[in-house]
Amino acid sequence: MAFCTLVGLALYSLSILAIELSSDMDLPSLTVTTTWPDASAEMVERSITTRIEQAAATVTSAKKISSTSSEGNSQVTVEFQKKTDMDLARLELSEKMASLASSLPQGCLPPRVQKYIPKEFADLQGFMTFSLSSPAGLMFLQKYAQEKIRPALMQVSGVAEVTIQGAAEREIVMALDEGRLQAAGFDILQVHKALFGLGKMNPAGQLIRDGERRYVYIGNELKAIDDLYAVLLTPAQPGRQARPLSDFCRIRDTLATPTQLVRINGEPTLSISVDKEPGINMLKTATAVDEAIAHLAKTFPSGMEIRKYQDRSKDMRAEIHELSSKSLLSALFVLLILFLFFRDVPLSLTVFLSVLFSLAGAIVYLAVSGTGLNVITLSALALSFGIIIDNAIVIFENIQRQFETDPSLDPFVAIRSGVTEMRLPLLAATATTIGALLPVIFLPEHLRPYFIQFALTSAVALIFSYVVAMTFIPVTFLWYRQKRKKNDARTTSRRPTVAMLYRQLLFWLLNHRKTAIAVSILFIGLPVWLLPAKIEIEAAPTQERRQQMENNAARLYNALFANSFMTAARPYLDHILGGSSHLFVKYVSKGELWKFGQDTYVYAGIQAPPGTELERVDAFSRQVEAMIENNRSHIAGYTTMVTSRYAYIKIEFTPQQAVTVMPHLIKEQLTGLLAGTSGFSVSVSGFGPGFFSGGSASTASYSIRLLGYNYVKVKEIAAQIARVLSKNPRVANITIDQSGWQAIEYELVGDIHRYALMRYGIGIEEFMSGVAAKMNRSLERQWLPIADESVRFTMSLANAGNRQDSNDLDARELSGATIMIRNRAVPVGDIMTITAQPVMGEIKREDQQYSRTISYEFKGPFKLGERYINGILNSLRLPVGYEARRPDWMFTFGEADAIPMIAIALISILMVFMITASLYESLRKPFIILLSVPMSLAGLFLGFYLFDINFSRGGYAAVILLIGLSVNNGIILVDRIAHLAKGTRESLHEAIVLAVRQRTRPILITTLTTVAGFLPFVIKADAYSFWYSFSFAVICGLSVSTIMLLLVMPVLYRIFGGRTPAVTGR
Repeated sequence: MAFCTLVGLALYSLSILAIELSSDMDLPSLTVTTTWPDASAEMVERSITTRIEQAAATVTSAKKISSTSSEGNSQVTVEFQKKTDMDLARLELSEKMASLASSLPQGCLPPRVQKYIPKEFADLQGFMTFSLSSPAGLMFLQKYAQEKIRPALMQVSGVAEVTIQGAAEREIVMALDEGRLQAAGFDILQVHKALFGLGKMNPAGQLIRDGERRYVYIGNELKAIDDLYAVLLTPAQPGRQARPLSDFCRIRDTLATPTQLVRINGEPTLSISVDKEPGINMLKTATAVDEAIAHLAKTFPSGMEIRKYQDRSKDMRAEIHELSSKSLLSALFVLLILFLFFRDVPLSLTVFLSVLFSLAGAIVYLAVSGTGLNVITLSALALSFGIIIDNAIVIFENIQRQFETDPSLDPFVAIRSGVTEMRLPLLAATATTIGALLPVIFLPEHLRPYFIQFALTSAVALIFSYVVAMTFIPVTFLWYRQKRKKNDARTTSRRPTVAMLYRQLLFWLLNHRKTAIAVSILFIGLPVWLLPAKIEIEAAPTQERRQQMENNAARLYNALFANSFMTAARPYLDHILGGSSHLFVKYVSKGELWKFGQDTYVYAGIQAPPGTELERVDAFSRQVEAMIENNRSHIAGYTTMVTSRYAYIKIEFTPQQAVTVMPHLIKEQLTGLLAGTSGFSVSVSGFGPGFFSGGSASTASYSIRLLGYNYVKVKEIAAQIARVLSKNPRVANITIDQSGWQAIEYELVGDIHRYALMRYGIGIEEFMSGVAAKMNRSLERQWLPIADESVRFTMSLANAGNRQDSNDLDARELSGATIMIRNRAVPVGDIMTITAQPVMGEIKREDQQYSRTISYEFKGPFKLGERYINGILNSLRLPVGYEARRPDWMFTFGEADAIPMIAIALISILMVFMITASLYESLRKPFIILLSVPMSLAGLFLGFYLFDINFSRGGYAAVILLIGLSVNNGIILVDRIAHLAKGTRESLHEAIVLAVRQRTRPILITTLTTVAGFLPFVIKADAYSFWYSFSFAVICGLSVSTIMLLLVMPVLYRIFGGRTPAVTGR
């Protein structure tokens, strides 16, 4: 009844569980974003980013600060210490930014503090994205989306926000007539002052009337746009009359020029992004959003279309479908193994029920803890199939052995004896597996999300499996025996010949213990390859006695190992003595493989110089689109995004088109078209199966990050590294900071002569306004509150400049220009010296060090590319204070990450030892049990070498799990040997062989069921998947360790165990 209730709770939990693609991680980081329109990257870095970094460094618990400065934008990311209260950290950082805002340059928008979203997770923010298009144009689309679509979607349960992108903001444009303004005796500064106080409410004191105190506020609120015309300009000179602003300007209520344009298949498009609330069922919300969109589409005006081009719930459904199919396959494999050993379908199904009950308990835990279902927890449940059944199998086998030993035993006595005998060993096995998993909480922040939820979910399932094995299996076994009393002697498939051969082999190994141990050590390997080929001896005029002894030892070492014979024999000795560990270290690649994805597409990137107008970039993008339209029947579609700085065009292909020559032809056509472009930095790349069809030769992307405190020196070193890379014919597409480093960008810097200003009798603000007018730029950007709405406000001069495109003024023309200030002609060159200086399009810093990333593509095998980049890094001779290393991208894994994983593995081993030592109150037995760990590692090493599989993040995680799994069989075997060896009248060898024979069957069944549970994740898996290398490592390690355990562990016990008593709880 209790287990039926547990299943019912699990079914209810499934109905309320949050289903998400990724775990909801609260990353201890915040991002400060600041906008300063039209400022260059270097100006942003000097005037904004540096100051924000300095302020952020004073925030409590701030650990690391990194920044990116680009044209008009500053982004500073602050990483905090573990266990930092992020709400308090955000409040403190916001206060620092609020106090800093008033001292930032004029025209700079206030810094905004936001929750840090890694770029790897940025696309998860909008879990559904739609494109809206209509021949009526963007203004109509924007109004319709804001008034009709967004309110309807916000009503859907589970939707947190609906964002409309690609739309233009409302803007009020005031065009001043400078000539009339000056003729009336006014200037631009007076207009600024008149507009500055609009929309503000100021306290003016208190009034007491009829005993009541009333506060008085005086404000200049704007009820409508026409109120701007009534604003009065107060003359500076006495005797002149105040004039309304309507005498000098025209005001338009319009839409601002969009900062970016989006087109799908050449049609102007609005992007509608739907964000979900955290902790809700993604699939239900996605279905509700689809239904709402379908209902809205019925009322769309003629010609309006809405298309869905991103749906994260689709990915989640695919993951659930894949994991479900693998879980079903695992279940079938496990059932097949049970049937092959038990030869009874009802009995096999009964034992398998323990898996369902254990998983039900884990599902209830996910609901109670609020963890929810995601890819990590689903994988933990699926991969647990073969592990959590082990306890049930061992209990069932031990009870059955009681009946086989003495068929006359009372069923209750036999069951109690069988359960009691295995209570402590199974508790130790379960505790050691959990103990091996728990140290993942000490992993670095960027690695922990992969393992912590997997470890906790698996641990809970293991706890339930122990409870189920101790309660459900004995009860069902009693029912099974009573139902089949006439056939209680089970027919087994044991073959006397095989058993006899195995018995003889065990006796031989016990009698030749040195040979068995020597072969095992050679199989695992001795780290002789770590010995240096030669030890250098440093000669010194005077040497201490200790130094002399060290030199003598070095000479002896060189005489023995650095001679010509040993040098020639060294490779062979490394192979012979190094064993599987040498093969793994030397020949197996470590790290993550680059995955290009399943979609084939061509990516064209266009980068424009600073200050380029959006219209110019858009015009060039339309030329590219025209070429694509000529091949429209050969592609699935294309998406274009245009800004004033860059544009990208992504051309997608169907799976059928991907296997043709068209992706390559279109890539070549685009390359030819863009190659003749001047003024833009361009790149064309192809991705996906259509460009990478397999084989040993491929193209992989590599990066080198350079850090230093001097911006110019970092730039020089990056260029030097790029030149070295360019000499290798396998290296292509070298870039620095992914920004077209070959293109030279400039900014105009004006140095104002203050004495000249005094000579002309004008102020600096008047002069800057005149220069802005000459270049036809906006004189004022701010936000005005109009009728409870904050509206963008821009003021410019209606009659400024006489050029068709004043923004094309170069430095010489601007220096020779004349501007009018107070009805007086002022030569710009007399006041200001203008120079053109080269600048960087983007400046990155990390802990206040300048950072540049050199990226390139390597054409060749992955192993060769790894050796090449490591050789480049080792050969660099950098000045003091400068560092070159491979970037620590999130969700990648390299040799640097192996260090914490190895440390976690050592902690896991220590925890296993402490658990077994405390349970058995012995040090000798835990030591013998732990010797099964190197056996499993030898199997892992050999498997990855023989099958030439990359050892990635999943492999490191599997080592931790293997520590727990491999000792389980050791616990069961050593405990039985110790029990039979205690006070036996037979020889110790006889007792050991008998114990091994009694435990061989349950060990083989549990190993095969575990392997069967992991097997679908290898035979039906993506080689790039985390779970592929994870499952493969577990299968290889557990299989080899089981074989070595049944052969070598008896020998190890004979050497180290003696006749120690068993502690089995009886």
